[in-house]
Amino acid sequence: MSDFRSTRLWRTTLAARDNDPHAPERERLRQAFEQFRERAAMLAAEIPQDLRDLTVHDVTHLDALWETADMIVGEHYDITPIEAFILGGAFLVHDLGLGLAAYPGGLSELKERTEWSDLMIGILKRILGRAPKPEEIEHPPDEAVREVKFQLLRNLHAERAEKLVLTQWRETKTGTAYHLIEQPELRNAIGPVIGKIAHSHWWPSDDLVLKFAKPMGAPVHYPNDWSGDPLRLALILRLADAAQIDARRAPPFLRVFALLQTQPPFTRGSKKDSTNPHVKETAWCIRVNPFRLAKLKHGGSASTPYVRSMMNYARPTI
Repeated sequence: MSDFRSTRLWRTTLAARDNDPHAPERERLRQAFEQFRERAAMLAAEIPQDLRDLTVHDVTHLDALWETADMIVGEHYDITPIEAFILGGAFLVHDLGLGLAAYPGGLSELKERTEWSDLMIGILKRILGRAPKPEEIEHPPDEAVREVKFQLLRNLHAERAEKLVLTQWRETKTGTAYHLIEQPELRNAIGPVIGKIAHSHWWPSDDLVLKFAKPMGAPVHYPNDWSGDPLRLALILRLADAAQIDARRAPPFLRVFALLQTQPPFTRGSKKDSTNPHVKETAWCIRVNPFRLAKLKHGGSASTPYVRSMMNYARPTI
């Protein structure tokens, strides 16, 4: 697996370069992103503690999205450093809500959601074969708690992603507060759009054009031409996340421990034997056993020109 820093997307935006007139600004972004990634990786590593039956959502998936996005963007679209930071940030947080670590209050915070009691009543009714009594709802069996937690984390993870960049984790003993992005000015300037783009990967696709109607300017203290187009970034995230279905999402060794046994056949089986997505002529291809050569299709087409036409349709100025 190659390092995400070797992708064209990174090298042309956030990587250091010779004779750079904006070296200080680029360095600030790069350092902020590296710290952001380090902290997001810690949260991602906790996901299997709560949702053991899902495919891999650790930092390997988050990094692999840079590679897939690199193929989607290609050499025909210029991404600004601010856009790269926003897109990379959306990669980092889009699935972090699958773990309880995304909730500073832990399970207690999750139980405060109205959906918790609704799900619990339905699950207890199925387990017991009758309507549960109030005391059974108040003190449910561990089996029911695990199932409600699984469903609720899964259902809310995209919504939770929108809030994570601005979420504060506080150390109990010292009271020290931590954020995914520690620089307050940068966090407040682009944190909300990172979260909104991350949330959007579970929206109906028609909502993207409506909710990302306007481009955004560069944050204060950054070059004016480092502006951003949230719609374009939301499309790239959605496409990259859908296309990143190689064996890194479901390593074969994990199956020895039966962590993925409850997944549907496509999620469990095909990803474990698949190769990296790649472009062959005009088609986006991935080799998957036992299906041999599979193509990501939409209306019969899996071409990279189709991907780019989506972006052009959504924003003619791209």
